[in-house]
Amino acid sequence: LSKVDSSISQLRRKINVVDSSIMLAIHQQSARGSQARQELATAMRAVSELTTKVADIKRKAAQSEGMVQEICRDIRKLDNAKKHLTSTITTLRRLAMLVSATDQLETLAEKRSYVDAANLLGAVNELAMHFDNMTSVPRIAELRAKLNGIKAVLRAHALGDFDAMSRLSSSNAEDDAQDVVETAEDAALLARMRGACAVVDALGAQVRAEVVDRLCERELSAYTMA
Repeated sequence: LSKVDSSISQLRRKINVVDSSIMLAIHQQSARGSQARQELATAMRAVSELTTKVADIKRKAAQSEGMVQEICRDIRKLDNAKKHLTSTITTLRRLAMLVSATDQLETLAEKRSYVDAANLLGAVNELAMHFDNMTSVPRIAELRAKLNGIKAVLRAHALGDFDAMSRLSSSNAEDDAQDVVETAEDAALLARMRGACAVVDALGAQVRAEVVDRLCERELSAYTMA
């Protein structure tokens, strides 16, 4: 019986030890659970802060992208404005050159300065081509009308001189048996004819064909009449 009491005492001590171990384990587990909850809360706060920072970065990136696009639009506008301004300045310069050249051509046409007129006419035609799509502009239309009038004057002068040259040639042919005295007017006419040929070429194929037709008609008229 005494041994039974001793065994019961030992069992009770072991139970107390086990109970203590269990209580300690529960306390430790509870402490670890609290720590885990704290760590989880800390992690969630960190995630929230990180999410906020990412959202802020995205917002700033969007703002920056918007600013970049706006700057690019402004640059494109400035570039287009520069191109338009450059084009306008070039057009105005060409217009000033065309006005000046047309005035000079008018003076040369009046003086029958064919050589200079022929050289200038090529440049005037080239300048006038830049304004072919601006015929509705009153100043351009006026200038083109003036240029066409000057060309008509040059054509009339050249045709008149070719007719006079043809008559002079016919007169010399009729008087080939006699000594022909060349007048100062005839000499001036002969001197102009080379320039007249250049003007006819500058005026274009239609005027050139007209001169050839008139000369052929005059030369063949004698045979037709005969």
